[in-house]
Amino acid sequence: REAFVFLAGNSNPLDGLALQQLKNIYSGKTAHWKTLGWAAGGRIIVFQRPEGSGSQTGLQNMMGRLPIQRPQPLPDNALFGTGSMMQQVSVTWNGVQPALGYSYRYYAIAMYPNPEVKLLKINGVYPSNEAIADGRYPFTASFYAVTNGPPEGSVKLLIDWILSEEGQS
Repeated sequence: REAFVFLAGNSNPLDGLALQQLKNIYSGKTAHWKTLGWAAGGRIIVFQRPEGSGSQTGLQNMMGRLPIQRPQPLPDNALFGTGSMMQQVSVTWNGVQPALGYSYRYYAIAMYPNPEVKLLKINGVYPSNEAIADGRYPFTASFYAVTNGPPEGSVKLLIDWILSEEGQS
């Protein structure tokens, strides 16, 4: 199982958001952190991924039929940079880290970790291994290995490893 996670800079005093708050942010209804309890946060810099990317599809799934706001202009083009969303979410603007982004947990903690970024609780649940495994975390996806016929050769070795204790870990 994997989790779709939301990211904020470490200096953001909020440790989590409710699902409805996320929907309000990504639909454009909520634009400032003060609405969510962080008066000094200023405007929420809402990063999005390109259409067709896996994590953008995760956002679309979360939003359901609710339209997603078009990406808003950044207050300064230097904030966009060329790094991954894991780097962009940690930007500082006017003395705070006002950005919000999303990714899949594996990318956020294993592939592109950034010590200046934290994963947010959603509806009070942190995306820990346990909360993902037992379904308490609200945004999870299961992965499957599918073959055209019985697995053979390297494909069988890969599937056997995935199903092993090490692969499951």
